[in-house]
Amino acid sequence: MSRILEGVGRLFKVVFGFLAVVVLTAVLAVGALYYHFAKDLPKLTGIDDYKPLQVSEVFADDNTKIGEFWQECRYVLPYDKIPRRVVDAFVASEDERFWEHKGVDVKGILRAFFENLKAGRTVQGASTITQQVTRALLLTRERSFGRKIREALLATEIEKNLSKEQILAIYLNQIFLGNRAHGVQAAARNYFHKDITELNLAETSMIAGLPSAPAAFSPLANAPAARIRQQHVLARMLDNGYISQAEYEDALRTPLTLYRAGIDKDVNDQYAPYFVEHVRRYVEQTYGQQALYAAGLKIYTTVNLEAYRAADRAVKRGLLEVERRKGFHGPVEAVEKGKEMEFAEAVHRQLTEWNTPITLPAEPETQPVQTPIEPYHIYKGVITAMDEKGVATVQVGHTQGIIEPSARSWIGRTPKVDEIYWVRQLGNGDDRKFAIEVEPKLESALFSANPLTGEVKAMIGGFSFKKSEFNRATQAVRQPGSSFKPIVYAAALDKGYTPKTTVVDAYVEYKIGRRTYSPENYGRKFSGPMSVRDALCHSVNVVAVKVFHDIGIDYTVAFARKLGLVSPIARYLSTALGSSDVSLQEVVRAYSTFPSGGVRPNFIYVRKIVDKDGHVLEENHPTALDPEHVFDTAASPRANEGYNRELLAEGEKAIAQDDLKITDVEKRILYGGAIPPGHVITPRTAYLMVSLMRDVVDHGTGVKARELKRPAAGKTGTTNDESDAWFVAYVPDMVTGVWMGYDSRKKIGPGMTGGVVSAPIWVYYMQEALKDEPVLDFAKPTDVKVADINSWTGGSALEEASPKPEDLEVPTGEAPASRGVDFLYKDLNNL
Repeated sequence: MSRILEGVGRLFKVVFGFLAVVVLTAVLAVGALYYHFAKDLPKLTGIDDYKPLQVSEVFADDNTKIGEFWQECRYVLPYDKIPRRVVDAFVASEDERFWEHKGVDVKGILRAFFENLKAGRTVQGASTITQQVTRALLLTRERSFGRKIREALLATEIEKNLSKEQILAIYLNQIFLGNRAHGVQAAARNYFHKDITELNLAETSMIAGLPSAPAAFSPLANAPAARIRQQHVLARMLDNGYISQAEYEDALRTPLTLYRAGIDKDVNDQYAPYFVEHVRRYVEQTYGQQALYAAGLKIYTTVNLEAYRAADRAVKRGLLEVERRKGFHGPVEAVEKGKEMEFAEAVHRQLTEWNTPITLPAEPETQPVQTPIEPYHIYKGVITAMDEKGVATVQVGHTQGIIEPSARSWIGRTPKVDEIYWVRQLGNGDDRKFAIEVEPKLESALFSANPLTGEVKAMIGGFSFKKSEFNRATQAVRQPGSSFKPIVYAAALDKGYTPKTTVVDAYVEYKIGRRTYSPENYGRKFSGPMSVRDALCHSVNVVAVKVFHDIGIDYTVAFARKLGLVSPIARYLSTALGSSDVSLQEVVRAYSTFPSGGVRPNFIYVRKIVDKDGHVLEENHPTALDPEHVFDTAASPRANEGYNRELLAEGEKAIAQDDLKITDVEKRILYGGAIPPGHVITPRTAYLMVSLMRDVVDHGTGVKARELKRPAAGKTGTTNDESDAWFVAYVPDMVTGVWMGYDSRKKIGPGMTGGVVSAPIWVYYMQEALKDEPVLDFAKPTDVKVADINSWTGGSALEEASPKPEDLEVPTGEAPASRGVDFLYKDLNNL
């Protein structure tokens, strides 16, 4: 018996040992498998670990959205901002036991297995919302057994670390729903042009049917399949008690208006494209591409949307007017007879591709959507008929109109049926009258800012952003012509000139090495003795060069740097006439120093940038100058009492950078203590320049600006070959510059001066931009009498800087290397 028991004991030990080995092996194997599949699983231990790609948004000065940048179109919402009905729709259709399971739904897996077995194919999935989160956010989409194990492990881990609400928040923000939409907020915007809180049940159920197959169930690509999927979602919501029978039936009857989404650039092109693109470059350069396109920044800008639109219309109108003067180029092309409407339909699609509403179910009897027509925009229109009175019928997309003989007489020919022309709608009415135009080959730019705050309000870089994204307001440098002269005269005032200083407008020749230079006036006439005021008013070239030569080229370059010019400035006498290239932005900034009382504004494009968590990354505060006291000078110390130290430090850098030869006296004029802190010139010099430049508008080359019927000051500019035409002018609280020319720098045309072609654009813009603003006059200094203004020198003038006849030698006509000879007294002595 003992032997039997002993044998049983040995057998038990063997079996127990074997089982222990098997169990241990199994445990080790399971552990090894778990380690294999879990060793490199990503971590999602809390909601803060969720850092998705988000849309960065751009806003105008009234917080209207005008642009966006993204790699994935996603607007992240916290769970409590997502409507409950949206949550119910997705839970009912994607994972009805979501609130009960722990990440993996065993019952759901078994149910799906038998349903698929019964159907002989895959008809039902078993992935939970949590598993979809792991798949969409953390894992690849490869189809393998190993991926399924990893997905289940990670889903279980996520359920331990996150609440159900947090998991849903990640899911509803992360999922791709087609039509470029990532997440439910983007889907609401892209499909319906609504916020998620504005969706009705029909719209909610439509997007809730998309996660499993966004392309197959897209209402834009496969409306019947989308409707079937929508009905499935509504049925699941009904079965789970989320909606009533009446709501179910009403949602099925509700028509849907959908839209096809474009890329971020399609959005940006609709509002203020040149400004938004300028901001895009700045943010990318400052914070990097990843932050711009993925970090969900909110970028608040200074642009005024109405001012921008007014500027765009003004530039287009001005260019079209000049092109008419230059003559007709001929029709764009012709279409094959019978295909006129096919061409018109293509034009409509091109203009409305991202904004055309699509109705489900379709209503065949509905009138086609009209093609949007903007004032002073030009469109390709095809001539479809011509009556006996010469009135042509034109089709622009879905919009039909007429072209009366008076609206096309300038082209010198009668349009033919099937020909295509550039056309523009006349007026803003519904009568649909059009005029024939040509697409401008000329370009123009406009830049407008508030000199009292530094805020940039409008910036147009060309006729059409879609045609050319090159921003001619900031990126192009061109010869400013006579618009450079105010800088010369401001520098002269600070060196002792007065508005009534007399200079003779007569032939002069400068010998420079073996060559000679002799400036010419526009029209090649001379007027004899004239004051500085009259010389600037009538833009007399010879006087400007004489003054420039007298005060010194290097000194004037240093003065121009104070006003904000940063482009290279050639040290030639012709620089007085604007031969050195500068940008429109630079000239506007320099001019802004005058109405601001001598404060050079730091132009502000971005008011504030906030990250996705609400942290302010950057905030730029505008200056707050008092327009009634900008020219007051009582607080300014005298020039011989030291330097404006901040200005001196900046100036010495400019002197070193340009290798300028500046005397001690000139340095005290440029950077002396007479210039108040925060200023670059004195309020007195600024006031003198406003006075001089008002004459340009009231009596001189800028007389076109009088049509504004407001006090204004400014200057025209035209290069000697008429390839660049400028008009830069200001009212007390707005400075606007306009440039026109060809990109290739060829002649605009005879007589096409800044006052003729650019000043009208300035007027068109300012009339509209200021139509609701009170009429302001320029302030006067309250601490000095202005009756004798013509006898004033600039506020930085030193006693020893004023020219004295007894100290001058008779000039020889040679131009010294470092500074000029005083031709002022040569002229006076020759009277």
